[in-house]
Amino acid sequence: MWKQLLIGGSLMLSMAATGQNADIVRGEYWIDTDAGFGNEIAFSPALVPGADVMASITVPTSGLTTGFHVLGYRTLDDDGHWSLTNTRTLYVADSSSGFVVRAESFWDVDPGFGMGDPVAGWTPGADVAGMFYTTVPPSLDTGYHRLFLRTLDDRGRWSLTNWSMDTIHVSEMSVGVLPGMATGSEMNVYPNPFAEQFTVQPADDRPMRVILYDPQGKLVVDRVIHSQTVLDLVGNASGIYTAFFWKDRKVIYKVPLIKR
Repeated sequence: MWKQLLIGGSLMLSMAATGQNADIVRGEYWIDTDAGFGNEIAFSPALVPGADVMASITVPTSGLTTGFHVLGYRTLDDDGHWSLTNTRTLYVADSSSGFVVRAESFWDVDPGFGMGDPVAGWTPGADVAGMFYTTVPPSLDTGYHRLFLRTLDDRGRWSLTNWSMDTIHVSEMSVGVLPGMATGSEMNVYPNPFAEQFTVQPADDRPMRVILYDPQGKLVVDRVIHSQTVLDLVGNASGIYTAFFWKDRKVIYKVPLIKR
């Protein structure tokens, strides 16, 4: 009877002889190609013979190509009986460091590696830190969403796909107490409709990201403000603009703004 657990390069084995009380005296393994019983690499350290054997062996991966490999292993008892040959799939990864050259994000549904929205405004390097300004698409509806992020290094290796720790809620702003004012817990926006300018009035001086799309879905504003700010759209087309206001990590306010 066999039980096995592979952790990293160490293979944990629990083996018991069946039938007569024979002692297990040898263990051997192979990678990818089986040369036959008794011809493969002996367990290291060697097994201590016994009817029930617990062993931890190290399987070296140096010299193996990057990618998937098959590990086979078996034991021999003192009656000359071999166990079944057990196999496990291994993946050898290139762990050398590289430079992060691209970052991409997407919302809710993965479009595939390399197909996400590029993350702009950061400097490639071995260690990349700081604030990422991910794309907030104009089609992002009200409700709960998840934001995902991943990176690519200069050797063509993608990172794991990471997601925001909290679900992000896109919320519509309500009509304010004053005519033409949209209001949320974090800011007021007025007037609406507007002629050429509108004002964003944050509730405090914490940074707020303002994202604005024109009626054709073109991004016309993406900036961070810290205080009451007048946004000037002189010369821009009339119509319904889509505005997002992102201050609290978990909440994005969305409001249609009408330019007359």
